[in-house]
Amino acid sequence: MVPNFFISSAWGITIIGAACALDLMLGDHERLPHPVRLIGKMIELGEEFCRRIPAGQVTQGAFLVFFVVSATYAAVDLALHLLESTASWAAWLFSVLAIYFSISLKCLADEAMAVKQALDEQGIDAARKQVSRLVGRDTSVLDEQGVAMAAI
Repeated sequence: MVPNFFISSAWGITIIGAACALDLMLGDHERLPHPVRLIGKMIELGEEFCRRIPAGQVTQGAFLVFFVVSATYAAVDLALHLLESTASWAAWLFSVLAIYFSISLKCLADEAMAVKQALDEQGIDAARKQVSRLVGRDTSVLDEQGVAMAAI
């Protein structure tokens, strides 16, 4: 059973340590299925639905955030509870993978370095294109400082 105060337990420390080690060794491969991409699709579909709610943008956005976070939490919680009831090693492995997919330290560092390299070697237009992989906003108007801030 997962302890209530996860992070301070040996269970939690080994899960987080293993997830960080996996992330630093493997990173996130673009061609492989990734739960965060699935969450991104859920956001896209949810945004279309939420825009139809007869309310202001802040309320629509709050509803979208609530929906996406709740659905993600429910899916992970259900999977974890099902695995805990069958095998603790499977729950441990699922927890490691869930955190591994959530942190993306290596991928984010690699993407930020690619923005720096594009800025240094190819100029502002290439850097804007590269940083658009990291942020959802319009990058076409960013200057060098704006590109660097977006990457960070």
